Amino acid sequence: MQRKVEIARAIANNPTVLLLDEPTAGMNRQERNQISELMVKLRQDGLTQLLIEHDVQMMVDTCDYLYAMNFGVLIAEGEPESVIKDAAVQEAYLGTRGSKKHA
Repeated sequence: MQRKVEIARAIANNPTVLLLDEPTAGMNRQERNQISELMVKLRQDGLTQLLIEHDVQMMVDTCDYLYAMNFGVLIAEGEPESVIKDAAVQEAYLGTRGSKKHA
């Protein structure tokens, strides 16, 4: 509930840019969806948002452009669909698949 109040307070001043640092951390799925829907509406209304988030699905649902970083290094950027398919992003955020060593 506290995060919702913080977001409401931030947008009450009609900013041109909104910085959000993991706005849905600790929220359940319903709360996360409510925040995602709000962010989409704000974007459609012309509000630029800078989002720091580890929830990949939320980023895909709410963002129209992504910068993916790994330990402070930019590893990919672009539209969400292309960024989440990037090999470096998949390795950084999802781990490697089939990394068995052969004897």
